[in-house]
Amino acid sequence: LVRHVKELGEPDLLIIPGTKNTIEDLQWLKDEGFASAIQKLAKKGTSIFGICGGFQLLGRTLQDPYAVEGDGRSATGLSLLPVTTIFNKDKKIVQMTGHTVSTIFDTMTLTGYEIHLGQTVIEDDHCVPFMKLSDGRYDGAIVMDGQVIGTYFHGIFNNRAFTRKMVNQLRVKKGLQPLDQQIQSDAERRE
Repeated sequence: LVRHVKELGEPDLLIIPGTKNTIEDLQWLKDEGFASAIQKLAKKGTSIFGICGGFQLLGRTLQDPYAVEGDGRSATGLSLLPVTTIFNKDKKIVQMTGHTVSTIFDTMTLTGYEIHLGQTVIEDDHCVPFMKLSDGRYDGAIVMDGQVIGTYFHGIFNNRAFTRKMVNQLRVKKGLQPLDQQIQSDAERRE
């Protein structure tokens, strides 16, 4: 957990979590120097993963036409994913199951949940959806090289095979050997 930009360092993976006040928190990131620091890290090759509000922050534009987030203003995001988010009045709260659609993660079935306001739309061909959900909708966005990923999927890192795959990608990127793919079940871990 980083509270000051000087603590950010040069991580292999930066996870930007959700927020209840996305536009306000985006302004805080800009005011405190985090926005430009995150953009510089991305240019240097740091992997960036945004969850829910963190996903929205990674986009180009956040629009609030119904003043759901405050005064109805729009904001320019971190522009690390070619997406636009439009906040709407209806909050989505639902358990989710889906599978990754990017070749970077093979096809993995994941479980989690959504809880957010807004709809995010991919705006160009250098980016594809991250997952296809069991109800047929697509979720998230991933740039083709897999360096920047955003999703509305809370609990994604509780999916142990996915987390191991991501850690192994980071290890290989650093010239390290991947970890064994065998993963203990929750019951095995409790023993």
